[in-house]
Amino acid sequence: MNPTDYQQVKALFSEVCDLPEPERSMRLAQLSDQPELIAQVQALIQQTGLDDQRFAKPVLGAFAYVADEEVKPGDRLGVWTLTDELGHGGMGTVFKAQRGDGQFEQIAAIKVLRGLPSASALERLAQERQIVANLAHPNIARLLDGGATPQGRPYLVLEYIEGLAIDQYCQRKRLSTLQVIKLMLEICAGLSYAHQRLVVHCDLKPSNILVNTEGRPLLLDFGIAHRLQDQSPEQNSDSGSDQALNSPQPRAYTPGYASPEQRSGAALSTATDIYGLGRVLQVLLNLDADSQSTRLHTLTATASNMPDGIDLQKTPAPLQAIIEHATAANPAQRYVSVSAFADDLQRYLRHEPVSVWRANRLYRLHCYVRRNGLALGLASLAVLALLGGLIGTNLSLQQVRAERARAEQSATRANRTADFLGNILSAADPDRARDLDTTLLREILDQAALQANKELTNEPLVLSQIEQVIGNTYYQLGAYDKSRAHLRSALALKPVSTNTLRQRLEIREKIADSFGYEMAAQALAEYQAIYQERLVSFGAEDQETLRTSHAIAFQWVNTGEFKKALARSLMLSPILERVLGPDHPTSLQNLQTLSVAQTELAQFSVAEQSLKTLVERRTKLHGTAHTETLAVQNSLAIFYLRQSRFAEAEALLRQLYPLAKKRLGSKNFKSINFAGLLASALRQNGKLTESGIYYKEALNAATLQYGASHPITLRFAGNYANFELASGNAQGALKRLAALEPLFNTAIGAEHPDMSDFHRTRAKALVALKQTEQAKASWQRALVIDRKAYGDDTHPLIVEDLAGLAALDNL
Repeated sequence: MNPTDYQQVKALFSEVCDLPEPERSMRLAQLSDQPELIAQVQALIQQTGLDDQRFAKPVLGAFAYVADEEVKPGDRLGVWTLTDELGHGGMGTVFKAQRGDGQFEQIAAIKVLRGLPSASALERLAQERQIVANLAHPNIARLLDGGATPQGRPYLVLEYIEGLAIDQYCQRKRLSTLQVIKLMLEICAGLSYAHQRLVVHCDLKPSNILVNTEGRPLLLDFGIAHRLQDQSPEQNSDSGSDQALNSPQPRAYTPGYASPEQRSGAALSTATDIYGLGRVLQVLLNLDADSQSTRLHTLTATASNMPDGIDLQKTPAPLQAIIEHATAANPAQRYVSVSAFADDLQRYLRHEPVSVWRANRLYRLHCYVRRNGLALGLASLAVLALLGGLIGTNLSLQQVRAERARAEQSATRANRTADFLGNILSAADPDRARDLDTTLLREILDQAALQANKELTNEPLVLSQIEQVIGNTYYQLGAYDKSRAHLRSALALKPVSTNTLRQRLEIREKIADSFGYEMAAQALAEYQAIYQERLVSFGAEDQETLRTSHAIAFQWVNTGEFKKALARSLMLSPILERVLGPDHPTSLQNLQTLSVAQTELAQFSVAEQSLKTLVERRTKLHGTAHTETLAVQNSLAIFYLRQSRFAEAEALLRQLYPLAKKRLGSKNFKSINFAGLLASALRQNGKLTESGIYYKEALNAATLQYGASHPITLRFAGNYANFELASGNAQGALKRLAALEPLFNTAIGAEHPDMSDFHRTRAKALVALKQTEQAKASWQRALVIDRKAYGDDTHPLIVEDLAGLAALDNL
């Protein structure tokens, strides 16, 4: 038997070994059109001499050429004790295991290679271990450990997923089509992540996708996964089917889900997984809760694009088109990437025409009606109301309308004026303004405010609305003093009543937000007061109450109270995801606050997972260049710097800085901050001369935008002192720091965590100038601030402080 036939016989045997006759023979005929392979499987089964219900395990043992006793439940592998057998396949047997070293309790799934551990088998599993170890994603099962059995067979220790195969989950939960698609989108996210790391799964099927108890699908078993060859890490491997690989070894595959190129032994690519996605979607959309026949027919589809046993009449035409495109026989005719496949599913959810079904005009009209059903319905009601009014008009009705018109006149004017102003002033949106000169816009705002206060003194509702729009626009322009003045005027004009409570609290929240970093303590106090009012009036799980609760955590980050911020964000995370959903703006903002607090408290492993999850969600929702996505990438860059991963920080920031300047303009804070972070990454990565360019850009831009004494400018000036010190100008660094210290103390306070960086820089400058005693005082000051902020002496900043003091003691 040649290696290719060997792999196919194993796969067929695994599929039919538990079936009784005549179902077994029928199934074999459905799975393969090669009589010689079918005959070999039947002969293997007949040689066992065991009944239908008991022969599977012994035959698999013989089939895998086991020379000595296999591991079994009760055996111990390293720190793990096997408890139950979960299943077996062509590559190995999977056991449930319990950690038994007494350090902590943990359940895992252990996969042990079947058969004799030949060199090729060892290489194959080693490759699998490396592949899975490099994949850290919420929709991919994690690799925990690895080793070898006493007989020398290698094994993997994987995250144990308590849940169901995705097809069983969909049946048991009786999921709707939309719910199935949402599950598929999560699978796409995990698979796209793998493709970006040059890995194709090659064995996508329902049994390799488990849905855990939280309803989150996870990809399992990269056992026959392949790494894309001849691709550098910088290339994006989620962008086409030309990224093929050629493997000299025979490939295993699952009948019914394998692509034509897998079955023929041709080159594989990311298009292979897209085919698998299409097959899985096809199965899930055609599951019958009362019958397994549909699934059986689907699994037998090995040649045609649309299997005969599937009833696609029940599947909407756009989804049929998506499946047909994903499962095209020619890889070049499939979706170019998993992202493109997911985009069409997203369009379907949004009632937009999918890319592979846009030509149908009637379909596009149907999508338009679905998307705009509410507006069209209201328009229809308006027409009916108008007709009814024309028919039933009488004097009494005219009087009622006149009274109502007079009563609503002020509110109507307010809303129309606010909408008009809002549209005109949309240029202030930082995602659109870039470096446009806003001088004229500011003059218009000032004139509008003067005119409104002169002419609308008798219409406080209208005036309040206009003041609020002007205040919000100034906030977008970064003119926070003017913003607060207009927002306070709007608040004073707003009537005090239960009907206006939410509007008043919204204005107060915007005022608190305008305090920003430079007045974080004031912002925190105001947010705490707003939170108490929302809590009493609307309850703990009201959307706006939750938003304000997160705002408190965010302000704790600004004031350097990272432990408080961490505790609040951790408490809020499950509540926000349950009440608002994982992609709600407040949920995402809270996740970012959590990751920042985790980074500052040196909880790097969880912080990295939080940040990468957030980057993926933001990119999926907004794209790569949106301000929210850039903000998360900013946090990820800081995370790399905190971990001394300077090369990764540099690579990320070289992408982000020009992107931010193009999208937001060079005067925007995010652009300025990216310049400062890039300078820091370059300096600490040994590229001092180039770093000086970006240090100057950041400091000059901040000075022009905010003024020399603003806290933001002061931070960049302090960073420039680090550059001067690294350049050998310790005296210049000390002179700069001496001028900055009183400004820092006024702006953020002498005890703020940012001041520890200030004192550390000064200590290093003093050491360079051999002023030991003064340097020791600065190190001790930094240590006091850091211990107050972080507490744990294992925190990297505290470790640095203690090392600096120890070095001075040894001089």
